[in-house]
Amino acid sequence: MAKPDADNKERNGGTGDQAARNRVSDQVLAQLVSMIVSGECAPGQKLPPERALAERLGVNRTTLREALRRLESMGLIAVRQGGGITVQNPAECATLEYAAFLVPQELADADMILSLEQARRVFALQAVRLAAERITDEGAVSLHKIIDDFPGAPDQDLLSGQWDFRLLSEIARLSGNMAFVCYLNTIRDTFGTMRLVYSGISGERLKALAALCAKMARAIAAGKKKKSVKLADLFLQEQAAALAVSLKSAAAGKRQ
Repeated sequence: MAKPDADNKERNGGTGDQAARNRVSDQVLAQLVSMIVSGECAPGQKLPPERALAERLGVNRTTLREALRRLESMGLIAVRQGGGITVQNPAECATLEYAAFLVPQELADADMILSLEQARRVFALQAVRLAAERITDEGAVSLHKIIDDFPGAPDQDLLSGQWDFRLLSEIARLSGNMAFVCYLNTIRDTFGTMRLVYSGISGERLKALAALCAKMARAIAAGKKKKSVKLADLFLQEQAAALAVSLKSAAAGKRQ
């Protein structure tokens, strides 16, 4: 198993630059997640004691504990006083934080990525419905501003996921449902990875998507719930289709 770069290791129990510690913690967490996802550490199995595990991963126990705390919040391990650390089944116990971590770390398979897109679609449609029900004049103006900023080509705003995040965040805010905002913030880092699909979309198709978004915004502003949801669903279907094609192409490339 590859170990984190020795130059980045924590040697003095918490001293050093916080950003560097976070990077090392991410590396360790990715290794632990990979061990569980691959089946190397099976559900019900006990992880080695902290000292042994820290030595194996090439980090000190402070860094390891940070990673273990995050692993526990993902639902992948159960820590019991005096009972050690037990691996849990991701299919039964994983939280949204687990899914949100996998995608930017490139640990997610195509099924996981598509399932996140499917979940986001369900969330987005309900948020659109509530936004149309609760829209204000001020909200309509802010929504139209984002729609007007839709790039005419696959630029950085699209490929980084910034535009998509702005749009869904505004719709979530206009829905008045704070849980939707929390959900989006949890999966924020997945937007950049999943929006790379725009790189394969033609300029004409982007214009069509922009026009579809504009129609959706007008429907929300007019308080037309059914029409808003229908247009949002069409837009999300276009994105999902592009994502599926992109994933298929990437898989074919890896096989060659």
